[in-house]
Amino acid sequence: PGRVAELGRKLVAFRNSEPAASMAPRNEPPPDFTPPRQWRNSPAATTNSAMRIDAEFPGGNIIVDRIEDDRVYLRPDLRDTPRWWFYWYFRVRGAAGRTITFEFTDGDPIGVRGPAVSTDGGPTWSWLGVESVKKASFAYTFSEQDNEVRFSYTIPYLEANLQAFLAPLRDHPHLRIASLGRTPKGRDIEALHFGRIDRKPDFRVLLTARHHACETIASFAMEGLILSVLQDADQQWLRDHVEFLAVPFVDKDGVENGDQGKNRRPRDHNER
Repeated sequence: PGRVAELGRKLVAFRNSEPAASMAPRNEPPPDFTPPRQWRNSPAATTNSAMRIDAEFPGGNIIVDRIEDDRVYLRPDLRDTPRWWFYWYFRVRGAAGRTITFEFTDGDPIGVRGPAVSTDGGPTWSWLGVESVKKASFAYTFSEQDNEVRFSYTIPYLEANLQAFLAPLRDHPHLRIASLGRTPKGRDIEALHFGRIDRKPDFRVLLTARHHACETIASFAMEGLILSVLQDADQQWLRDHVEFLAVPFVDKDGVENGDQGKNRRPRDHNER
């Protein structure tokens, strides 16, 4: 526990020290991007407003039931998850200068820090705080400059984030970036070898994350562990004796599609 806590502190310190230019790129769809059919979110607008709510971008997830004046009724899109689960991630455009209340109609999928919010398209996030939350709803006041604001249950972590993290490490002598193959939808399944990779190691360790596509915090923890092994002076023994294999996205398609992943049909990647 003490070592885990130390790695956590180092990760927070590293993240706080990063210049803005090193942050992940905007999670925008490529020009030829077409949302998968299971993205059943409802772009919606009131009759007297240009406000639009959607999730048609990597990791997006929401169903909008209806909009009544300055109150939006919405819920997580469960897709192939047969039981209730918590994940949602959507953007709002055209609401500058308004205070909007977002009320969930199916359960209470708001965490203990309130929603995560991004005003720059996804590179940076903050927690809105519990003071914005009332039962299963939260309120947000859009500034006059807020052309687009994103909200999520958690801070998203997608392929774009992983690639931004790996970019300055690609030539590191103790890191090799490989692939396990392709997903059913043609995406690359990253495999990261790090530590003792130039000869047979004394030990091998397998690390995996995102068996449940929506559980993003594991990805940030994996970043911290990789950085510690590659850079910390007190981890030289690991670099000399241990080869790590990390699979950042077990359910890569689910991550990019914005699926729940928990209890998914026909299989839960964490249980079977």
